[in-house]
Amino acid sequence: KLRAVPRDINKRFAAGMPNYPIAESVDDANAQHYEVPAAFFDLVLGPNRKYSCCYYDSPTSTLAQAEESALARTAENALLADGQHILELGCGWGSLSLWMASHYPDARVTAVSNSQSQRAFIMSEAQRRGLKNLDVITADMNGFDPQQRFDRVVSVEMFEHMANWRALLTRVRSWLKPNGMLFFHVFTHKNAPYRFEKDDKEDWIAQHFFTGGIMPSQELIREFGDMPCCGRPMALMPRCGGGAGGYFFWRRRDCSALPMARSGASGTTGCGRWVNHTAPHHRAA
Repeated sequence: KLRAVPRDINKRFAAGMPNYPIAESVDDANAQHYEVPAAFFDLVLGPNRKYSCCYYDSPTSTLAQAEESALARTAENALLADGQHILELGCGWGSLSLWMASHYPDARVTAVSNSQSQRAFIMSEAQRRGLKNLDVITADMNGFDPQQRFDRVVSVEMFEHMANWRALLTRVRSWLKPNGMLFFHVFTHKNAPYRFEKDDKEDWIAQHFFTGGIMPSQELIREFGDMPCCGRPMALMPRCGGGAGGYFFWRRRDCSALPMARSGASGTTGCGRWVNHTAPHHRAA
């Protein structure tokens, strides 16, 4: 059915998002995997417990190397720097949060998860590593309010759990400092967004793993280009071609008037480089 979608499917999908809360079925998500005992993930994840895709630089890369490469690329693309106050939304088992706290010792890192067991693991790991610049908050994104502002907000494969992007992006905007920026990375379908429908008994993902989640499309974010940022439209930079994408909401004046990237765009400096060097990706299903 995804082969015969209407041309305005992204517009329709985005227009329907306000009918949903920011996040749906949050208790189901915890029961399905986020509150699974931490020891289980020792058996199935790499040493960083990266609960999102990795980046294999070569066919011989190990899982540990692919985790490290993905984390470094995310930090590079988000323009992270020591001394910043960084908020990570959807921190999983802490791979990126712990990486940021370790690589940027003068930064302050605040991570958010809906799982008590994830928070307990991350905080114990931070203590073991001697990291004192990391805090982890357990919160439902429907009601989360950090009550402070950040230089960067970073999110890796969490927006797929969010049912109402406009509501969440509006909140995130209020959490950014005047020159702050949001970077988020999602997996995508190349043509059409869709929901994992809990009522569809044949939808295994909806029933057992991703209840209440969505599959964004590569073009979905363009439907939110009207959202103001410092009185100007935000430039949206999607990664083109592949099963995942990185989206950057710029607040810098030098990028405010930049057209949205198109497939085949190039560039290695300034704003254009995000097309070629955005977040880690995996092969589309």
